[in-house]
Amino acid sequence: MPSGKLDYGAKAEISATHLTIEGHPVMESWETPYMHALADKVGHLGGHLLEVGFGMQISATQIQSHPAVTKHSIIEINKDVFDTMMEFKKTYPTVNGLLGPW
Repeated sequence: MPSGKLDYGAKAEISATHLTIEGHPVMESWETPYMHALADKVGHLGGHLLEVGFGMQISATQIQSHPAVTKHSIIEINKDVFDTMMEFKKTYPTVNGLLGPW
């Protein structure tokens, strides 16, 4: 990025099995058990949680399964992934989406 500006609009491909951004692998469904285990570690604590990156919504969905979570802020840098997160937010109103770098 010669201009020094971040490209929030890099093309993302999101499916049930993978997330790629401009052809580069970012996340895959085989990571689900690990991501769920990590989400359970913090989700049971409840309160306001901060997550960096929405990805395939694997950990976000698991975090939302914990009733003690009162607010869940997620920072996402990619506009395509962020748009998917905004659809997710319609089902989970405790989610607060933030577009930009962490």
